[in-house]
Amino acid sequence: MLEGFVTSQYITPERIEIAIKFVLTLIVGFPLIKILTKVVVRMLSKHLTAQSEMIFRRIVWYTLLVFLLVTALNQLGFKLSALLGAAGIFGVAIGFASQTSFSNLISGLFMITEKSFLVGDTIQIGNTVGVVLSIDLLSVKLRTFDNSFIRIPNENLIKSELINISRYPIKRSDFEIGISGKTDMQKAQDIAREVINQNTLALKEPAPFVAISEFTDSAVILKIGVWASKENIYACSAKVKIELYERFKQENIVVPIPPRVYTLTDNDRKFFSQIINSTNNLK
Repeated sequence: MLEGFVTSQYITPERIEIAIKFVLTLIVGFPLIKILTKVVVRMLSKHLTAQSEMIFRRIVWYTLLVFLLVTALNQLGFKLSALLGAAGIFGVAIGFASQTSFSNLISGLFMITEKSFLVGDTIQIGNTVGVVLSIDLLSVKLRTFDNSFIRIPNENLIKSELINISRYPIKRSDFEIGISGKTDMQKAQDIAREVINQNTLALKEPAPFVAISEFTDSAVILKIGVWASKENIYACSAKVKIELYERFKQENIVVPIPPRVYTLTDNDRKFFSQIINSTNNLK
C-alpha cells in the first residue's frame, strides 16, 4: 500500500505530461536548430570569409541551443528569472576562473578583424609551420607537413611574430652554395641563371636572383633566389639545388666541402694515449 501511495503521489498524469513535453522539446529541438543553423549560415555565406563563417556558425548554434534549453526547462516549471539569476552568479564565478579563456577570446576577435591569415593558409609561429584548419574564438588549429595536429591559443598568436607563408601567390626561395675561389665567377653565375630558367617550375618573371654574397676561407658563397608559385615553391627549390649541383660537376666547378674542426675532450686524449702506448709496447 505504501508503494502505491508513493507512486500515486509522485507519478501523476500532470507530471507525466510535463516529462513528455520536455523530452519531445529536446527530440524535436536538436534537429531543428541544426537545420536553422545551416539555413542561416548558407544565406550569409556569400558575405563571409571561411573563418568568419566558422565562427558565425558556432554563434548561431550556441544561441539556438541556449534558447532550446531554456524552453525545455520552462516545460519543467523553471522560471526564466530564476535561471538568469543563477546564470549570473555562475557566470561571475566562471569569469574569475577563466581569465585566460577570456584573453584568448579577445585575441581571437582581434585576429578575425585583422585578417592576418585565413583558413587554408600556411603560417609559421616560432618553429611551428602548418596549414590553418580552423580559426576559433579560443584557438587556431594547424596541420603540420608531417601530418600532426597542433592547437595554438589565440593569446600566444597575438604575442608572437607570425609569418604568413602563403599570403601571396608567388614566393622566392633563397639558398646559398659555395664554389671554389679559382672559379670564373661570372661563368658560375651565368650557369646558375641558365639552370633556373630551364626549370619548368621556376618563374621567368620576376627574374631569379644570383649574386656573390660572401668570401670565406674555403669558398665563395653564391646566394640564389628562385621565384615560383606558392604551391610549387618547395618542389622547385629542391629541384633547382640538385640540377645546379649536377651542372657545376659537369662544368668542373668545384663545390668544396667546408672543413670540420673537432675539439678533443679529456676522454678523447686518454683514449688516444692508450692506443699510442699499446702500439709502443708492441714494438
